[in-house]
Amino acid sequence: MAAPAFAKMTNPRMGYSTDGARGMPTYLFKKQGDANGAYAIPPYEVTVNLDDPGSYHIIYNATVACMLCDVRAVWAVAEVTAVTCNLQLERLQGTEAPGSGDKLLAATAVNVKGTVNTLASPAIIVAGNIHKLAAGDRLGIEFAVDAGTVAVPTELANVCVTLRFVPQAPEVASATM
Repeated sequence: MAAPAFAKMTNPRMGYSTDGARGMPTYLFKKQGDANGAYAIPPYEVTVNLDDPGSYHIIYNATVACMLCDVRAVWAVAEVTAVTCNLQLERLQGTEAPGSGDKLLAATAVNVKGTVNTLASPAIIVAGNIHKLAAGDRLGIEFAVDAGTVAVPTELANVCVTLRFVPQAPEVASATM
């Protein structure tokens, strides 16, 4: 028996299917009142490469409402000089300056003193829906060294961060009609 087109319903206008590209889930959106048509919109990824990381970077501007659902990070040269060095992701709303946004990665974020060329997959904080971005929100990367002081890492280099987003139904459904 074939799997249903909507394997998991999350709200009346959005369904979930695993027929997405590269095995990624595809979210199906329906225009309200349209019983026949569904529009498949897969999650999308944004990859940022930082050859020589500074202390703060704004790396993404949300053009539509979306939800951060996965973060992956890898680096080729680890930080050595600092006692601690962590990569943190933050949501910036309105005119918030880098460093003052909502922290999105759980615990101490990503320890970039760790083994090089090893993919890190930190947990995303979902409490309070801070992992959801409205159109116009931004995401920033912050590097904290030695007891949380935000500073420029000394040796850390060739950092690659990939973010996966899922579009949110109301804005995407109306934008695709």
